[in-house]
Amino acid sequence: MTVRGIAVSALAVLALGPACNEKNCEEIPAAAFGKPTSLAFSKDGARLFVVNGNGDRRYCQAFLSLLKVSPDDPATLAWDRQVALPGLPGDLRASSDPDQLLVPTLLDEGDIVSGKLLILGPDATVSQSIPTSRGPFWTTLVQSTGSDPRLLLSSLPDQKVDLLRSKSGTWEIEETILLNSALFRSGPVNIGAGGLPLPERTALHAHADRSWLLIADSAIYAFPLGEGKTTPRGVLWIYPLDPRDQLFWAFVGLRPRSIAVDESRSIAYVTNLGGSTARGDISLVDLTPPTDDSRTFFTLNLGSTQTAPQGIVPASGSSPYELLLADDGDTLFVSDLRAPRVYEIDLTPFHASLRETGSSTLQQWSELIADRGENSVDYFPAATPHSFPGRGAAFLAYHAASRRLAVSDPSGDRIEIFSRTTTAGAHLP
Repeated sequence: MTVRGIAVSALAVLALGPACNEKNCEEIPAAAFGKPTSLAFSKDGARLFVVNGNGDRRYCQAFLSLLKVSPDDPATLAWDRQVALPGLPGDLRASSDPDQLLVPTLLDEGDIVSGKLLILGPDATVSQSIPTSRGPFWTTLVQSTGSDPRLLLSSLPDQKVDLLRSKSGTWEIEETILLNSALFRSGPVNIGAGGLPLPERTALHAHADRSWLLIADSAIYAFPLGEGKTTPRGVLWIYPLDPRDQLFWAFVGLRPRSIAVDESRSIAYVTNLGGSTARGDISLVDLTPPTDDSRTFFTLNLGSTQTAPQGIVPASGSSPYELLLADDGDTLFVSDLRAPRVYEIDLTPFHASLRETGSSTLQQWSELIADRGENSVDYFPAATPHSFPGRGAAFLAYHAASRRLAVSDPSGDRIEIFSRTTTAGAHLP
């Protein structure tokens, strides 16, 4: 394993929270959730795996729920079994080749906080446990198919990125990259408390033969309005994984959270939770490297502040949280943390306009639309809401073959599945 980069002070502090009081906690339930978070379908769509983060420390440890999904009846969802998970688990990811589940976890061992990546088989048994950088909570699959699967595991509290490679189904760390925080100081002015970045989630972007780590930063930055005026914004960092490249950034909305990348069009979608004075919205970031001396990427914000009817997400106090691209990038699903609903956004009018105008980048398209006297937001129809009885929608998972969307509701301890081929759905409990 090789290491390159410069070790510097931490980007953020990740709190483990209070330890469970073993005398007062409950054993893992046979048929109940414990603040469900991330989730993933099995390769054949017959099972749904759900990480229960145990956020309220009700149970003695976190656990993984295995649910049976009927291939013929979309309304059927049943308990299979529960599997204990050590420590504080992060985002669950599924690898289709080989058919594995990847669960990073953070372990509190007294004075030492360590990370591990658990590799689980289709039956949820642990086949491999890999020591990793501390706090590996944000995982991104670089390549999940083909003969040479790779995994990128980012540990932002330690400013580390582990690159793992699978050899015959066995994962091992090939390289560790240490992020250089001096690069962040060359970016926009951070006016937040402490002046430090507050990373939320990451994604990976590949362009030509280069790769960048996308980091959603919820710290407050000063966006220039002209005449000495500024307005608060969040930032999406485009951090180079190749030392020959430079750091880029894009201003997005307040409190950016989740990232989805449309590689075929070099566009990143970012959810912004908003704040007390700004509603949540969605940012589109043009990931085509600037051709001039600018290191700022072009951004198009869509949301309740736009002039289109209701904007891309209705303005009724919504907080866009997680997002997921489906149908080869033609459909965008967005969960609403403040309400039990998932928005379905049709991107085909936008994509058709990209082709009609011959635009090669998001920025070029926006400029052409403006020259024609049109509003770019008009090419993004108002989102279609899918509601369910619950408290709020968080994480999403999609199975393309069966066209099913699963959503977790941590506050309501509930899982909901929507079928796009029928009006029938399923839920637990």
